[in-house]
Amino acid sequence: MKKYTIGLITGALLGISAMMFMGSQNKNLGDITVNSIIVKDDGSGGFIEIYNADVKRTAYLGNGEDAGGFIKIYNNKGKKTSYLGSGRNQSGFLETYNSKGIRTSYLGTNDDAKLTGILALENNGNIHTLNSEGIETGYFGTDDKINGIIELFDRYGKKGWSASGKQ
Repeated sequence: MKKYTIGLITGALLGISAMMFMGSQNKNLGDITVNSIIVKDDGSGGFIEIYNADVKRTAYLGNGEDAGGFIKIYNNKGKKTSYLGSGRNQSGFLETYNSKGIRTSYLGTNDDAKLTGILALENNGNIHTLNSEGIETGYFGTDDKINGIIELFDRYGKKGWSASGKQ
């Protein structure tokens, strides 16, 4: 009788193990509820990606090359529509893109002495508007002398008008 009981228990455990093994083949964990998620960069980048039903990426949250964080949002066709992140000099910025993935605006802190053609010092705030071809048409920000400046450009990026806040 003892042998039958041991055999029955062993068979049940093997059956349960087989069901658990087969159940683990499904990579979809369903809904998960947690208080927090921590993603650490192990040298290959820490990130979270979100995809829609058509397997097009719609969001990306992760680390940049300079270890600064950023968020990219995509439309349902997989084209980038916005970018929020840290620049090369650890400053923040926000960019928006049209449905073709072409940048149409920039709001942030200068990363470079020249973002698109405006002479400006790093670490000053500015707003750039660009047309549907990605060519700058407007600038509102700070010049290289730390004065406020507004500049307007034609559709080809050629300066048409500017004014400085310097008295």
